Formats: sequence, C-alpha cells, structure tokens
Amino acid sequence: MAEQMKIGNVLHGEAGSACASCDESISGPGENWKEHALARRGNAANRLNTGEFGSSYHVHDNPHVELAELFCPHCRELLSVELYLDGEPYRWDYRSLATAQEQGYDAVKEFQQDPDAWISF
Repeated sequence: MAEQMKIGNVLHGEAGSACASCDESISGPGENWKEHALARRGNAANRLNTGEFGSSYHVHDNPHVELAELFCPHCRELLSVELYLDGEPYRWDYRSLATAQEQGYDAVKEFQQDPDAWISF
C-alpha cells in the first residue's frame, strides 16, 4: 500500500485496508475492513465484567450493548475492540471522501443540517 493512515492496528490506503502486524490485505478499497475481520461479538457486560480485562473495564448490565473484538483473518492479531448497540452494523474507521460520496454520503449537506455535530482538529 502506498500512502497509509494507521488507525489502531489497521493500515488504510488507496489499495484498501491491511493488518499493521502482518501487512496482509484485509479488504479492498471502498469496503469496510470490519466486515472481513474475524470477530467475537456478544453482550458487553458478559465479556467485560469477568475481570479478564482488569477492574477498569466494567459496564452496567445492558442486554442491548455488545462488545466487538475484531481480529486479523491472517495472523489473528487483535485489531480493534468496540462497543455497539445490539445488531448495529460495524462503523467505518476510514473512508476516502470519494468512496463516501459514491456510497451516498454528502458531507456538505450533513454539515449544513447540523454544524454543531462536527468535530474539527
């Protein structure tokens, strides 16, 4: 992959997404890499309240909150740990503006509708 941006243990670039540990491709351009990762997903309280992750990781028991652990399909390295509502699709970490526009995302329109929802760095 040429120019890359690293988010967590995933490299994102023009050719798609790859594991930062083994450098193997996980997904092509325009695809959400999380849909191609190995995943362990289940009730967040059942996973976090066991003490396996330490005492800092404790959540209230809520049947609607899931913990998703995402792993590289090649080397099995942990790529990301995320919280989702039950049945919520995987969120994108990164999409090029061109890919987002091809998929119907209009950043200008979204900003005009709710400018306070945007975070700038």
